[in-house]
Order: sequence, then C-alpha cells, then structure tokens
Amino acid sequence: MVLNIIKKVESDLDEPAQSASDKPIADTSTSGGTLVSFHYDALDSLIGRATSNGKEQRFYRNEELVTEIRGSASSAFVRAEDVVLAERQEDAGQTLLLLASDEKNSVLCEVSSQGLQGSAYSAYGHRSNEPLAGSLLGYNGERREMQFGWYVLGNGYRVFNPRLMRFHSPDNLSPFGTGGLNAYQYCGGDPINNVDPAGHTFIGRFLRSFRPTTASPPPGAGEIPAIFLSRPKANKAATLVPLRIKDNKRVLQQAAFYERDVERAELMNSPNLLVIKSRRDEFVNALRYGVKHVGQKVITKHAVKELKTKLKEMASIRDAERAADKEMSDINYAKWLRKIALENYDQPRPGLGQTRLLGAYV
Repeated sequence: MVLNIIKKVESDLDEPAQSASDKPIADTSTSGGTLVSFHYDALDSLIGRATSNGKEQRFYRNEELVTEIRGSASSAFVRAEDVVLAERQEDAGQTLLLLASDEKNSVLCEVSSQGLQGSAYSAYGHRSNEPLAGSLLGYNGERREMQFGWYVLGNGYRVFNPRLMRFHSPDNLSPFGTGGLNAYQYCGGDPINNVDPAGHTFIGRFLRSFRPTTASPPPGAGEIPAIFLSRPKANKAATLVPLRIKDNKRVLQQAAFYERDVERAELMNSPNLLVIKSRRDEFVNALRYGVKHVGQKVITKHAVKELKTKLKEMASIRDAERAADKEMSDINYAKWLRKIALENYDQPRPGLGQTRLLGAYV
C-alpha cells in the first residue's frame, strides 16, 4: 500500500530559516509543498518512503527500527535491553556514532571521530540544534523525519509534531477506548513522565536506574522463582520483562512432563526419584507464582527463551517415549496397571471388609 501525502513546509512558529542540511527536498507540487510517498506493508507497518532524492527502506526487529537503506547509504541502530547505544552510518565511508540517552531514550549526546555533539529538547521533543545532529534518532529514541521535524510513531501509525505538541490525526481508540477523550493529545499532556511509542496509549517510564532487574525486582514481586531469573551470566543483573500467559503455559507443560517422570520413577523405584520430584515441585511453585503475577516484570528475556527451548526438547523426548510405549506388550502393561491399582486402591471398603483390585467392589 502506498500513501501519497503532500507535505507543506512552512515557517512554523516564526522560527529562523533552516540551514541547508535541514531544508526540505525540492518541491514537486504546485502549492509549494513536498511530495513524499510513504510505503506500508500488509500489516500497515511503514517500510519505506520515496522522495525526489530516491527511495528509502526500513527494517524492524521486535517492533523497533534496526536498519534503514537509502540508495547506496545505510544506517544501522544498536540497542540493548531497549536502550539506544549506537548508530552506524555507511555511504562513501563509515561513521560510527556512540549515543548517550536519558531515561526515556532521547538522544542527548553523540560521540564520533569528529568529536562530541550534544542535544537538548523541549518537553514535547523539539530539538534545538537539529542542523548539527548526525543521528537519525531523536526524542524518546524514535526515528525523526529530518525534512519536517516530525516523528511517525507506531511504525507508521500516526505523526507526532513536537512543535504543535500534538498528533496530526486522531487515535482510533478515542474517545471511548484506551486512547482517551482527547484524540490528538500526546502522552496525556505529561510527556516528561510518559512515552507513547505506538501512537495509541502512553505508558509511564521510570529512570533507567530504577528499571526492574534481577538485582532490584519491582515492589510486590516477592521471592521470584529461580526459573524466571535465568540469565547468561549469573553474576550480572538482567532486566526483567512482563510475564505473559504463554510463559505460564510453558511452565505448566513442563510441570506435567516432570509429573509423569515422577510416576515412572516411583513405578521403577528409581534412585533419582527425589531429584525428579524436586524438579517437578520447582515448576509447580513457579506456576503458582506466575498465575498471581501475570503482566508484572518478573521474568528475564533469557528465561523466556529457555522455557521455549526446553519445552521443545522435552516434547521431542516425549514423542520418542510414546513410540517406545506402543511396543509394550499387553501383558507388561497389565502388570504395570495392576501394580498401580494395588498401591492406590487396595484399601478395605467400610462395611464390606474385603479388598477388590482396581478399586472395584462387588
């Protein structure tokens, strides 16, 4: 889908004329505006745009912009734990920018071979030294449309204008949904303490030093199970992310696997019975905790990946065991069933004074 929009570049708020590096591209419309074609994919995500200078492509990972290609030039963005770290620009040569940001990821400083360049923003994200900034990222770590000074949030959903301090279009979740009564308002009128990366609903963002980690869990988290705190390096803290229902389902499935292993170990009098029981109880306790803390930041990204990977491994093992179980003879299966019956149902029934196998009394 291609959306053609005529952008009129005017002297907004009576500001001084822009420098050559910040001027809009050559006019292609008779009204003195600039024609920019924004390209969207089938999921309505902005994947590029076309101007008189050529075409541009954008690539995302986990809903975040990671690469941008403009003809022979390109930019790659480096993030870790949702924090902007660097930008690599390639054209005739290669330029590496190390980025320093605040608690909301707004780029405050760029360090390159040319030196250090700082930036300052108004409460709503208008940047003072736009012509001097080298990075494409700006306010709240979002990609800034250099020709207009706007931010297309939600991977192309809505345009936010820092000068007007509002969105250009209404939120489709307003006024009766989570978008709020004011369909054009940004961050509920409080951009200092909130961010709105999706262009729909703003969220609060605390100081990075107070983000929940394995070393400093959020209030009310209690004692987080070790299964949820798994990380590559045990001696280093890792950021906690919200626990999802699908994570609890994976814990439940693994607890069920261990429960079956316990039954088999008891049947075979395995010396590893206590170890297997301990592992099962660990997952059962994690499930109980998870049910009470869904949506809270109590699990690491590494633990999420481990649960997913381990579940696949256990499923493969279980498939092999099921194939072997099919080869079990009827006689052996009957003996196993009889043993289970004796252990669980061989108790006298009150009033009869006799015992029947399999719990069936006549």
